Amino acid sequence: MKHTARVEVETEATGGGIRMSALSERAVAFGSAGGPALACLVVALLHLPAFRYELISDDEAIYDAMGQVVSRGGVMYRDTVDHKPPGLVLAYASVRGVVEHFGGSFSHVLAGVHLLGLVAAMLTCAGLYRVARHVLPKRLWALPPLLYALVSVSNQPPDSLAVNGELLMNLPTVLSVWCALAARVRKGPSSIALNVAAGALCGVAALFKYQAALVGVSFFFLLPGQNMKELLKALLVRGSSLAVGLALPFGCAALYFWEKGALSDAIAWGVEFNRHYLAEGPDAWTALKRFSLQFFGMVVPNMVVFGAGLWGLGSLIKWGREGGEDRCGLAGTRWMLVVWAVESLFCVSLGRRFFGHYFLQPELPLALLAAAPVASLWERRPRFVVIAIGLPVLVFFLVAALPRYTRKYVYTTDPDYWAVGRAAAMRTTPSESIWVWGNVPQIYYTAERMPGVRFTFCNYLTGLSPGTRSEYDPTVDPRRNAVPEAWRDLFSDLDSKRPTLVIDTAAAGMKSYGKFPIRSFPALEGYLRAHYRPDGVVNGVVFYRRADSI
Repeated sequence: MKHTARVEVETEATGGGIRMSALSERAVAFGSAGGPALACLVVALLHLPAFRYELISDDEAIYDAMGQVVSRGGVMYRDTVDHKPPGLVLAYASVRGVVEHFGGSFSHVLAGVHLLGLVAAMLTCAGLYRVARHVLPKRLWALPPLLYALVSVSNQPPDSLAVNGELLMNLPTVLSVWCALAARVRKGPSSIALNVAAGALCGVAALFKYQAALVGVSFFFLLPGQNMKELLKALLVRGSSLAVGLALPFGCAALYFWEKGALSDAIAWGVEFNRHYLAEGPDAWTALKRFSLQFFGMVVPNMVVFGAGLWGLGSLIKWGREGGEDRCGLAGTRWMLVVWAVESLFCVSLGRRFFGHYFLQPELPLALLAAAPVASLWERRPRFVVIAIGLPVLVFFLVAALPRYTRKYVYTTDPDYWAVGRAAAMRTTPSESIWVWGNVPQIYYTAERMPGVRFTFCNYLTGLSPGTRSEYDPTVDPRRNAVPEAWRDLFSDLDSKRPTLVIDTAAAGMKSYGKFPIRSFPALEGYLRAHYRPDGVVNGVVFYRRADSI
């Protein structure tokens, strides 16, 4: 057999048995041949509603604005700032560069981004099928990619269709797992090369979201059936190969920022600030409320897959404690699957913010672990499986596909940033830049203008931390958490880049910024008084025009 590391989950392993009916046998034949194509087709169809939107989420607006800066020669962390790794911004910038090269417009850029998300989801399903061939019996190969295709889009558009770090990181993550599993059944240089590739892909995934690097820990649990001396030797070779691979993408990123003279900025914003971000997470009660909301919004609609995946995880742990490796036919992959699933679930809780798109990360291993229980349930109650999985998918597909009717329910707290953006466009030329005081980066997109300051949102200046009481509670003043260096950088940009307009969304109370009026920041108020003049009000938003541009 080409793939020797497969989970042969038989009757006692599934807790109820999988009796192979004639229909199941035909499904096996189809699954081994057309299963991955079906999963790719399903996920592509379910991602099509993304093209009904321009901006699906706040994150897309942020990364599009930052991508504008980078695509025009700017450098992340120096000319445009975020505390996340650089992969997402570089992806948006690359799409913008391609679209503009072929004469596309702003709306075409986001369509290109959504096409990137669709292709990434399809390739992730294909990669998950390859992983399933290593760890599952043949009759289950096609099920994990199909489950992932369904569960990954069965949520509101900002959490399922938006092109975020989790969506893009899942592709290199699953390819990394595939390489690690393939390396386990090879020997010599080919095994080493595959482990290096696994580490490199793990590093690429981490450049979209740092937590993705933790999947590499699970590779050390692909335990060969050897004596202790050979086991230690194998782990040493695997560890060094993975470390070399992991260092490659991070080393390339460091060299890039060093060559651009922005390595210290990359370390300060992209690494060090994250310690503060995690420390500023919500208190226990707020975190519990957020988790409860996301549990009902993200997990309950996909309870069959999440429940079956957790059931499979618990079963693997139980069998491992009972020494049931031979009985279950796991051949050394069991603990890798356990560790991968556990660390992915743990990553959802990091920072205690529980954003909906965080749940995309554990959906990869849970789809694998859910395969046998879902197949067993299908044999007993196929109608229940179809309804329990298919109904939420259908509901959320219709929600996403009909934004004209559902937008007011999905985006209940969004301000009218289109009117503000159009007003900004009328007051400026395409070559001029603007700066938005507040947390409404959508205005850069709707105005089709470059950010005139490196901060596309102002949380680093005010100390507001998303997902905490500082965002939702008007009585909480988080200014002690503001980054002092950010204010120095702000005034440097205002002096050097001279944005034509400063747009005060706090004056209209947009996006929780009503408690941060410009007048409460004397240095900023004084700078505007000296260099800007009032230029009208739109929907409560105050415009200021640079005095030397009047």
